[in-house]
Amino acid sequence: ITFTGTVTLYSTVKDLKFFLNCDVSNFTLQTWQSFVDTLPSTTESYRIGVNKKGLDTIPSSIVSQITNKGYTLTT
Repeated sequence: ITFTGTVTLYSTVKDLKFFLNCDVSNFTLQTWQSFVDTLPSTTESYRIGVNKKGLDTIPSSIVSQITNKGYTLTT
């Protein structure tokens, strides 16, 4: 999977439920990187929902990049 384009953020929608019902445990580092590359940086408090099993499989380098862009990963 390769993510392309950009994500449009709206101030009224703070919970981005991208991966709550997806099994992301097989995502490669390249897949995660393409996702991170689509996210704009933000100073708002946006949360990205990932199921618990998937959250544990996200590489720490990707978690850091997502956090540095202003997002919090949640279950």
